Amino acid sequence: MPSQRLPYMQDFSSDPAWGRSNATNFKWDEASGSYYSKSILNSQEYAMVETDYYGGSFQIEFDIKETSRDPNAMTNFGLFGPTYASYPGALPYDPCIFVSLGSPGGVSSNNIFQLVAVTDTGVVCHSGSEHVLVEINKWYRIYLSYDSLNKKVAVEVRERDTNNLVWEVKSPSLTGSFSTEMKYLGLSMAGGFGYNPG
Repeated sequence: MPSQRLPYMQDFSSDPAWGRSNATNFKWDEASGSYYSKSILNSQEYAMVETDYYGGSFQIEFDIKETSRDPNAMTNFGLFGPTYASYPGALPYDPCIFVSLGSPGGVSSNNIFQLVAVTDTGVVCHSGSEHVLVEINKWYRIYLSYDSLNKKVAVEVRERDTNNLVWEVKSPSLTGSFSTEMKYLGLSMAGGFGYNPG
């Protein structure tokens, strides 16, 4: 995207049929094939599209680049349930699996990638202190996968331009399965401490 353009202040040039809570902060740029979002602290905004997920194995592959940073804001990308309300302290849990880019609690000025998975039995997977710092204006390619036969989840983060592996979570076992209701692919905003998908 040319630097002189203001992607967050424009309407969608081509609407990819994603539902979004605030069109001002989400933009699809047809020319570059990129989806722009502006993470606002505690906004709980989201942009999502329904998929045909039926509870089996899957792999999600996406590229992400952070162009500006609020140390308290978070962006989550993955599959979510229909209510987008899966975070510690909120019951009932809604199944979801996502990679989060943010600084929980604003404890660091450097954003980090984290993995969070919530199955039908509750929060069962969290990467915790295992994370990688995210560089501003650098493209990353993320592979998020689930093996339904062995009930294992994994994530890889690579530098898009070099394919160098910078962080991974190696197939931790889950204690439950993902509901077929977890069929909304999207990104969501949260802030402070928590993993609210919005």
